[in-house]
Amino acid sequence: MTAIPVPRPRAGAPLPPAAVRGPLTSVTVTETTHLSVTDPARLIHHGYQLARADPTRAAQHGWTPGTPMTAEHALGLLLADTDVAEISAFASDYGLALSGVQTLATRTDSDTTVYESGTG
Repeated sequence: MTAIPVPRPRAGAPLPPAAVRGPLTSVTVTETTHLSVTDPARLIHHGYQLARADPTRAAQHGWTPGTPMTAEHALGLLLADTDVAEISAFASDYGLALSGVQTLATRTDSDTTVYESGTG
């Protein structure tokens, strides 16, 4: 039987990445929803409805009855009032279109990416 030489590890050889970072104990998962405004008039109309229903909340988000409703104001009121998942599901009702969703998971201790996927 012939012995096959096996190289010995060098002193100070780099450790595998998991050994350097330690075990995975905490992850931050961020989901980003990309929306496009397809009908600003519809979005603004919905913003007016929300402002009339809750003028105090509208004022907290920068809109007062003497101020023209903009798409920015309307979107802010919509986001303050409605869950993003519901906005995405009924986007066309608000004058919006869902153009993509991106999910990113990063290690909390080092901010390195563990997982990434997305559309749009």
